[in-house]
Amino acid sequence: MSYFYIVVGVFLLSLTLSYFTVKASRTLKIIDVPNSRSNHKHSTPTAGGLAIVLTVTIFMLFYKGLSPETKILPFLTSLWIIASVSLVDDLKSLQVLPRVIFQFTSMITLLSYYMPGYLFLCIPLFFFINFYNFMDGIDGSAVSEASHISFSFFIISFLVPELPESMRILSVVLFGASLGFAKFNWHPAKIFLGDVGSISLGLICGWLLLNLAMEGLYAASLIIPMFYLADSSLTILKRLIQRKKIWEAHSEHFFQKAARKGHSHSRITKKIIACNLVLMGLAVASITYPILSFLTATTIVSFLLYNLQRDSY
Repeated sequence: MSYFYIVVGVFLLSLTLSYFTVKASRTLKIIDVPNSRSNHKHSTPTAGGLAIVLTVTIFMLFYKGLSPETKILPFLTSLWIIASVSLVDDLKSLQVLPRVIFQFTSMITLLSYYMPGYLFLCIPLFFFINFYNFMDGIDGSAVSEASHISFSFFIISFLVPELPESMRILSVVLFGASLGFAKFNWHPAKIFLGDVGSISLGLICGWLLLNLAMEGLYAASLIIPMFYLADSSLTILKRLIQRKKIWEAHSEHFFQKAARKGHSHSRITKKIIACNLVLMGLAVASITYPILSFLTATTIVSFLLYNLQRDSY
């Protein structure tokens, strides 16, 4: 099946499921009500990321099936473990401990099957998943990042034949699913991802990046998500220095501060997208020039963070 037709098919499925998720969230009153930390002004349906999880699940089952030799069931099991507890958290806020336990259960399920002997990778994957969740703070940002990570992986997979075909298909599916949901999540958002969306996207994106790193593409695996990693890491470091609880919700990220100063969500997200397009090119270049590409990416991301910081004054 042509990759173009996969993207189109997945996009239409995601678009359809997202539409019905908006309707269902409104009917069931699964609503995000603005508070002092919010970057939006109106009550908005949430938990819409379930549409992306369903889209990925349906298509991967259609493409691979459930027979043991397809090796897709452990991935889907891991995805649904983390998506289920995140959905419960959206419906009824959970304490930190049960969320962490289920997240590690999900990651252990994933790594013990596909990368036995590398369970220590649960630690960086855990941080990435939660960094991703922290960065889902303005309309369109998290799905744009997922589109960027998945499409970057897709391009690199043609240059590095050692990467599994199944991972390339997963990247294509994630790309189409993210674009379909973006129709309802772009500013002004008709629905939010919720934890079920941002945490699940974090798992899938982190899994793609781990596969790059396991093939020795360390620079690419860091360059692609560098803006998300930089913003979240610096913000958490600042909160640690200030002796604040890093797991509590806040609105102190660079992009959030700019939004709270009145800059539109779409304008900020477009800046991040522009940065990510450059990072995509540098990630490809890093296959041949890893150090130079990494240093250039650091400069680009630093410039964007400075720009967002300036917008927050």
